[in-house]
Amino acid sequence: MKTAGILGGLGYESTIEYYKSILGRVYEARGSYPNLFINSVDIKTMLGFLERADHKGLAAFLAAGINALARGGCALAAIASNTPHVVIDEVRARAEIPVLSIIDCTVEAILRSGCARVGVLGTMFTLTGGLYSTPLERNGVEAIVPDEADAAYMNEKIFNELEFGVVNGET
Repeated sequence: MKTAGILGGLGYESTIEYYKSILGRVYEARGSYPNLFINSVDIKTMLGFLERADHKGLAAFLAAGINALARGGCALAAIASNTPHVVIDEVRARAEIPVLSIIDCTVEAILRSGCARVGVLGTMFTLTGGLYSTPLERNGVEAIVPDEADAAYMNEKIFNELEFGVVNGET
């Protein structure tokens, strides 16, 4: 079994979910746990690049994190957050190992399901970057994205609640 890597810390709650899900699914399929490395990087650094619209800097930052996983023996990696995928093509071009994409996997699952319309939720960067809506619509699936006010509300709740493990019923 190859060693996989997770570029995490870009929301520690999502990193934990990736870790738990991967271990559980591999154990269920194979009866053993995988070798899995996590490189936890600073979310504030990532957000700084995004706020400055410095996509080259963001891609270099993320690729450096992926390449550290490669030097640690990982044969492939995933990024434990949607938002960094705004530069996934640039990251893949700089990465020393294959980088899986939650966007690609999600779009494939939606296409297999036969859904004609799906709702897209996420951070402002995820929603305005067309991360899901562009590939879905390219494949004939209508992507319903919140309006600006709802997207701003969602963004605030993700970064100030969910990223800290806070789940409020009224949110």
